[in-house]
Amino acid sequence: MKTPLTSLLMIAENNPTVPSEEVSEKIELVNYQLKQLLTFDRLDDFNHDLVFEKIDLSDCIKRVIQQNASFFLSHEVMPKIAVPPVKILTDSKWLSFILEQVITNAVKYSNKNGVVQISFNNDTLTITDHGIGITKSDLPRVFEQGFTGGNGRTHGEATGMGLYMTQQIAKILDIKVGISSTENVGTTVKLTFNPKKITTK
Repeated sequence: MKTPLTSLLMIAENNPTVPSEEVSEKIELVNYQLKQLLTFDRLDDFNHDLVFEKIDLSDCIKRVIQQNASFFLSHEVMPKIAVPPVKILTDSKWLSFILEQVITNAVKYSNKNGVVQISFNNDTLTITDHGIGITKSDLPRVFEQGFTGGNGRTHGEATGMGLYMTQQIAKILDIKVGISSTENVGTTVKLTFNPKKITTK
C-alpha cells in the first residue's frame, strides 16, 4: 500500500493541485490492496463466512466491472462480455473477490486501448487479455503465496497475494482455476465451475 500513497505524495509535492482522477485512482488502489490484506487475514476462518445461493453470473461480473470502472478508464482498457444467462450456486461475495482479482490483473497487464474479453462456455468462464503476458519461468509460480514475478516488480502494484488467495478461495467454492500465457501476446484465466451447480434460465 506504500506505493500508491508515495506516488500520491510525490504528485502533491510537485503540483499545487492534484487532479481528482489521480487521487481517486490511488485511493481505489489502496482500498483494493487493503481488501486483499483483510481477506488474507480471514482465510483461516473462511468457512464461517459462506452463504451459498443461486446468483446470476453475468450480473456478478458486471457489478465487479462497475466497481472497478475507474481502473479500466485509467488504464484505457475496455471490457467485452459474452456471458449467456446462467446461474451458479455459489457465494456471491467470494466469487466477486475471485473475479475482481482476475479481471483487475487482466486490466493491469493489458496494453493501452486494449480489450479484456470475458466469455462463458461449457461450464467455464474465460477471461483473456492481450497484454504483456507472463514469462515461461514465472508461469508455474503465479499461485504461490507472495510471488510477484517480473511483471509485478516492473509495475510496482503487485502484492503477490491476489492469485494465491484466488486459488485458495476457489477450492472452497468448488471452482478450478487454470492459467495460460504467452509473452507479449496475452494471458487467459479459466474458472471452471462444477456443472452440478450451474443452471440456465
